[in-house]
Amino acid sequence: MKRGWNAFSIIIISLVIIATSGFSSTLAIPVTGEQAAQSNESLENNGPTLQFENGTQLLVAGQPDGSIGYVSSIPGVVTRFQQADKLGSIGLIAHNYLSGEEFFGLQIGNQVTLADASEGNTSEYRVVAVEQYQALQPTSIHSQFRNLENEEIISAHQLSLRIYGQAGKLILQTCIENEGNQEWGRLFVIAEPII
Repeated sequence: MKRGWNAFSIIIISLVIIATSGFSSTLAIPVTGEQAAQSNESLENNGPTLQFENGTQLLVAGQPDGSIGYVSSIPGVVTRFQQADKLGSIGLIAHNYLSGEEFFGLQIGNQVTLADASEGNTSEYRVVAVEQYQALQPTSIHSQFRNLENEEIISAHQLSLRIYGQAGKLILQTCIENEGNQEWGRLFVIAEPII
């Protein structure tokens, strides 16, 4: 057997590098402030809902395939973040001036419910953490972020893994407004299943 690299080995290694680098480069943190709003949407009123203890109920919409930065601009709607599904959690994102406003009222210990009447499924969650980060490039889904608790600076990729890589948890994300900048930071409300 001949030692060294053959064409087959080089192709396999190249495909592995491309596949792994392609996945890591797509990890992002959506922009959920005014600058990112989209319009001309429609939504049917028979899908899953997110419900809070105070009686608020929000419809859950999906993202178009491959559009990880998409956030619905329909009032009363949150968007299911497809990247979170791939990382093992359920991510619901919303603009801070629309449904995301509701996320700021949540505190540790609050209960939220994810219900899908069409399938008869209801899942209960309890808020276990609230994290806030400043976006150093506020309108970029690939921004670096500063943790407001400990000043640590991390990439969007690292933050995605840290927040959305929490298997089985429900993550609610919106932007933090500061001094008129709607996209200044990101708020993450983390809830775990109630068993």
